[in-house]
Amino acid sequence: MKKLVILFLCLLCLCGCNSIIKEYKKDGVVIEYSISPTFGSMDDMINDKTTIVLFSDKTIKYTKGKNKAQIFKLTDDEYDEIINYAFGVSFSSLDNDVSDDSIMDGNHEAITIYYEDGTEKTIGGNNPTNKKFNKLVSLLYKYLD
Repeated sequence: MKKLVILFLCLLCLCGCNSIIKEYKKDGVVIEYSISPTFGSMDDMINDKTTIVLFSDKTIKYTKGKNKAQIFKLTDDEYDEIINYAFGVSFSSLDNDVSDDSIMDGNHEAITIYYEDGTEKTIGGNNPTNKKFNKLVSLLYKYLD
């Protein structure tokens, strides 16, 4: 019996690795990504800052510098792909700081994910090279066309 329980728990863990571990926010901003230079003038930092915001109504707002924001509408499948990755075990379990300290100059990037219970988690840092972090960034950029 004990072996059966252990086997069941192992299977549950293996099958649940990509499942959502905490419920995402159902109203308003769900994910917010920003990238900005870490060095340069204040003008450079403002003009070069990019933000991507994913809303619960399946829209993405993309803003680059002082340019007018662009709005993109996602299909259900596109939205689900981003949500399932961002709120799955592998991404949300990352450390808050994913900086690559071996690179001295570059950008600061951050992703904040918002939970239904009102909490949030910000993951980011200077020049992040973490594959899980960069995969979510790629998913956010993927549908900007």
